[in-house]
Amino acid sequence: NQTFMTDISPGVSSELIDQQQLKDDLQYLGLEAVTNMLHLYQDSSQQHIDQLSLFPQDAPRLLHALKGSSYSMGLIALGNLCQVIEEALNESHQGYQAEQHRQLQACWQLSLRGLKDVLAD
Repeated sequence: NQTFMTDISPGVSSELIDQQQLKDDLQYLGLEAVTNMLHLYQDSSQQHIDQLSLFPQDAPRLLHALKGSSYSMGLIALGNLCQVIEEALNESHQGYQAEQHRQLQACWQLSLRGLKDVLAD
């Protein structure tokens, strides 16, 4: 039972993937269904990441959507990072920043890679 560790941002959980949630999903839904969910998540989250790279006014909405879908896949660190950035944007009333996007994209890539690795085992 592996836990993936990462240093993405202060205040973000160091656990990349909720191993218990993934184990439960595999037990109740099966590998094929979870793999299909991963493909759907990868497509939709790629769209969110691409839209966020344009630094839109509705970044909090996009982050909120990405947060929910990430948590539903057991991607704890990514969901937490989305929440931290979303809250920072709502509190500061500043726009989505390049550094926030860099952190988000790095965490997203690590999360997808980790999830794919776990499913390949």
